[in-house]
Amino acid sequence: GQHLKSRYIAGVRHAVVLAAGALGSPALLLRSGVGPQAAVAELLGSEGQVLHREAAGTGLYDRIAVNAWLETSAECSPPDFRLTEVPVLFAFFNFSSSNCAGLNEYPVEAELNMVDSCLDGRMAVSLRFILQRMSKGGRIHVPSAHPFAAPHVEQRTSATDLENMMKMLRWFHTHVVLH
Repeated sequence: GQHLKSRYIAGVRHAVVLAAGALGSPALLLRSGVGPQAAVAELLGSEGQVLHREAAGTGLYDRIAVNAWLETSAECSPPDFRLTEVPVLFAFFNFSSSNCAGLNEYPVEAELNMVDSCLDGRMAVSLRFILQRMSKGGRIHVPSAHPFAAPHVEQRTSATDLENMMKMLRWFHTHVVLH
């Protein structure tokens, strides 16, 4: 087909809500000329700046996950099991609440997901321990103005994040028993 090269400008009276996801929204803003001056200039050239917003593309908070895979001796056959990744157990922990007196040094939010499956004729379980929020925010780098070029995430794990993950795993090991 024939490609049309048109530019559309949308006008609004009050506000615009941009909802393209945690990675897509900042990438869309930067590609539209909204963001830190240096990042927009690198992406679109010096004439591309529409609105200077230093925070666009920064402050990304991600999660840390540790996965464990347990294989049992119980026999199974794949058709007997669900073929989805929906957890059979979803547990959310808030280690700083009054429900966990004396555990205030633990991460504020943590999650445990358990997914059962059948692996080589044996029942298996995947455990996913998730620390919901890292202590430092990261940023998004958009390498190209092309809309199909994926943004790059720059996120660093701190020593505190790793310590909190280890505390969560120790707490689980001490207080929860799988049968």
